Amino acid sequence: LAGTPPQAKHIAVVGDFVVSGNTNDADGVMPNKVRWCAINNEVDWTIAASTQADDQILKGNGGAIQNIVGGQEYGVVFQERAVWIMQYVGSPIVFDFKKVEDARGAFCPRGVVSTGNRIFFWGEDGFYMFSSGGSVPIGEGKIDKTVMADLDSNYTYRVTATVDPRN
Repeated sequence: LAGTPPQAKHIAVVGDFVVSGNTNDADGVMPNKVRWCAINNEVDWTIAASTQADDQILKGNGGAIQNIVGGQEYGVVFQERAVWIMQYVGSPIVFDFKKVEDARGAFCPRGVVSTGNRIFFWGEDGFYMFSSGGSVPIGEGKIDKTVMADLDSNYTYRVTATVDPRN
């Protein structure tokens, strides 16, 4: 990106904003920080009320941001042990952050994938489908047990989720 965006491990487009998470900027490395550019201006990252560029530190024990899923209506931020919905509300707050999962999040940064209005993710205890109403287990039993038994936890950074559009 042009301008002076923060370094970040995750990036998505939420409405009229480019949003980054797990950042490294003037504040240093901030694994639980979400930062967004000025409205309709991906090159302006200077925090200012007039442009709505700002940031938010996610409070609590959610851990590092693992993924951000963008969208027109709202964004979803996955931490290691929490899930947040970020809803645009305009100035002066810009985004309202609502924690919707408090003890479950994304186990692997690339273990999150979306299709339509559903998001699938791998939590620490199995596979889940997330929609605005919360998470529903989808791998309970054999699938979760089989995958967890075969997983070498030293290589979770290699896990990648994808969608099979035909099925």
